[in-house]
Amino acid sequence: MTQSETKKVMAYIAAAYPRYFANVTRESAERQAIPYFDALGEYSVNAVMAGVKGYISADNSGFPPSPGQIISYIHMIGKPADKSGTEAWALVRRAVNCPWDQMEASFNTLPVTIQKAVGNAASLKELAQMDMQKFETVAQSNFLRMYDAVQKREATEQRVSNSVIGTKEQIRQELEMRRPSQKQIQYTNYGSEHAAIEAKPMEQPKPTRQPSGKSRAEDLAALRKRLLKGGV
Repeated sequence: MTQSETKKVMAYIAAAYPRYFANVTRESAERQAIPYFDALGEYSVNAVMAGVKGYISADNSGFPPSPGQIISYIHMIGKPADKSGTEAWALVRRAVNCPWDQMEASFNTLPVTIQKAVGNAASLKELAQMDMQKFETVAQSNFLRMYDAVQKREATEQRVSNSVIGTKEQIRQELEMRRPSQKQIQYTNYGSEHAAIEAKPMEQPKPTRQPSGKSRAEDLAALRKRLLKGGV
């Protein structure tokens, strides 16, 4: 979508929400169109208009759509309908009913979204080993929860524009550089332990008395006798 087409889309939105744009000047309207062009420029004007119309038809808030909301409707309109949780579980149930040595091939026949919810072929084998009651209760409940999470994550990822996806690797590397390395963590732990050892007061050795085989009175008498003689 070009900048001129973006302005036409903004004019359509302004016509649908006249109160919101009543006091907007031409200069302000042009500034408002900039983020819409940046976020929606990768889509065709027909797709954007379909997203805008989809939003308007379902909106009851009275506020015009943001770029992200338009993108959500574009993907909602263009995306093939996902299988329901019940339909997806039926495919998993069919996939586990195969020869043991063909489990990986059976896993690969599942739709990608269902594969992500299951995990991998090894997980499919674990499901196949469960007793029927646990399979149809605990395993089904866990799968449906994971399947729902995968669908939501994929919907979010699809709403991200290509310009943002292009910087994904750069952001990942930046975050990786900020994360302390394992060596730094070990050094920090060593320093903490070393400081704790140094802070701990050293125990003074208790004086020990060598046994002489004599009583205390006899020792004192012997000491007094040496002193009188000038000995040590």
